[in-house]
Amino acid sequence: MVRNISTGYDNPTGTLMSGSEFEPDYEVMGPQRWDPTPVRPFYPVVADDFHLGDPHVTYLDQAGMPGAKWLVLSHDEDEVLVTSRELGLYRYRTTVDLTGYDYSQAYIRDLIVTADNAFDSVVVNGELAHDADPFPGVQQAVVAFPIGDVGLGLFQDGVNTIDFFVHNAAYAGDFASGAFSITAFRASATVEAPVFPTLPSNASFNAVSDVNVLNLDFGTVGIGSSPAPINFSLANLLDAGTTAHVVLDAVTESGDTAELSTDLAPFLGLAAGSSLDYEALFDTGRPGNYNASYELSFSDVLGTAQTLTLNLSGQVQLTDDPDIPDLIYNAATGEVILDPDNSAIIGYSLQNATNSFLPGNHTPILAGVTTALTSQLEEAALAPGSGSIGLVLPTGLTEIELFDLLTVNQVSRSLGSPLVPFDLIVLGGTPVPEPSTVVLAALGLVSLAFFRRRRRRSI
Repeated sequence: MVRNISTGYDNPTGTLMSGSEFEPDYEVMGPQRWDPTPVRPFYPVVADDFHLGDPHVTYLDQAGMPGAKWLVLSHDEDEVLVTSRELGLYRYRTTVDLTGYDYSQAYIRDLIVTADNAFDSVVVNGELAHDADPFPGVQQAVVAFPIGDVGLGLFQDGVNTIDFFVHNAAYAGDFASGAFSITAFRASATVEAPVFPTLPSNASFNAVSDVNVLNLDFGTVGIGSSPAPINFSLANLLDAGTTAHVVLDAVTESGDTAELSTDLAPFLGLAAGSSLDYEALFDTGRPGNYNASYELSFSDVLGTAQTLTLNLSGQVQLTDDPDIPDLIYNAATGEVILDPDNSAIIGYSLQNATNSFLPGNHTPILAGVTTALTSQLEEAALAPGSGSIGLVLPTGLTEIELFDLLTVNQVSRSLGSPLVPFDLIVLGGTPVPEPSTVVLAALGLVSLAFFRRRRRRSI
């Protein structure tokens, strides 16, 4: 801990101050008093729990704030009576000196506030650290509001200012004039920061050794499958001394990051000897070979610059489920055969967005309703059927191109069952000859060569 900034807390003695004492760690400015030169600032006075003449305000001990006391205001350092009545915004300011500390990791810890009559915001060095949004309105002084940790990344070397803003608003009804609307504030918190480091940070993908490049491969998976995420860690290696926190400033992505992703995100600091866990994810919705790279840029308060690289890879293949009908495409001819496998086909719908079908080549296989358009091939019947629907696709498509071409790819296997996508199977564009054909062709080549050689000799 660098300093306790709780209201009414005496840092030199480590105890709470007595009621009616002037609080030296806070200065307060309010409406018409932003320039203390012509008009004196308010003096914050420590107040024990008390009840004012105003029946709407009772300043009670907050169960969640035992280490703080109320601050009420006076115009005179020696005057303990509350005399502030002006409506508007009040600023309660305290300071903290971070000389000798790692200011990049400083923050306000476990902040709890309450106010009469509306807490507004926390500002560190002129930058908003917390805003009570939506505006809370008039808050009872008996309610404590836990805010938590705020301000990380807003502190600087040397002296820092911390401002708490409070609205002083008029009460409704009998007190609409604001005559009894005083302002008061209570906060409980500490400012935390590690001591200034003597050794640079060292980011690594391993908690015990220096690993700057990490390759993660999901292998080959089926389309539409759900491969388990691959877990990995980022660590700041501990050295023999006071090591700086490491900061992840940026993550630069390249490659197939839509398919191979991670929950990596910039962070403001990781202590030496600590690590953070992350996941790499693989979207298998489209066939293909995928590779992605993530370049991580690190720094620390000593000015150290470091880069780590995460490489992700994986392959998505079309699958052949024996219980799902197949769409068998011949890349050499463009023919499409619909095979039921262990199921049946009573209807199908194939659609594309580029008018790539050849409807004139379509052959119906179901005795029912048929649609044959450049953008749509469909059939529906009660009796199942299967077979070739003709040379209806362009030739030469790869698995990925076929998958991308079919914007709709559905088959109906039975009445009442959900539509499912066909298993897509692509046959090679060049037919593979049978072994006997290969032997005959080889003999023919030998004979031809012999004939040509004999012909040359006879010339």
